[in-house]
Amino acid sequence: LAAADGELRRAPHQAEHQSRWRTAQGWRWFAWEETLITAGPGAGGVRAVGHDITRLRLAEEQTYRLSRAVEQSPVAMVITDPAGRVQYVNAKYTEATGRTLEQLLDDDADVLRDLHADETARILAGLQPMPPGKGASPEQAKFRSCAREC
Repeated sequence: LAAADGELRRAPHQAEHQSRWRTAQGWRWFAWEETLITAGPGAGGVRAVGHDITRLRLAEEQTYRLSRAVEQSPVAMVITDPAGRVQYVNAKYTEATGRTLEQLLDDDADVLRDLHADETARILAGLQPMPPGKGASPEQAKFRSCAREC
């Protein structure tokens, strides 16, 4: 709060910060926007508007935990968009193949070709067309993983 107070004293006399508060519903996160309002010499106040951002903070924490789990996984992982273009590879994939995400993006590589031919056939056999009306349009993902172990 002291940093926000210092920001209010400097033009444009606005400050933003986040803080955690104990409420009747438990601990909550708030994002505060504060503006210094002056009504003449020696008169004025501060307008403070708080927004409850607890759900946003919890979602960020969950995303962080998930990303750490994927990054630290002992299994090579590749994330692609519905068209099969690589979006992410974890460190184990880079270790196993020697190819970084940047190299895959630059080469517009087909990551299934990095696998052994038997593994590629097994993965492709486990893909099936997305049934219509299941939440994806024909322009979106063409394939989904099968529910059985491939």
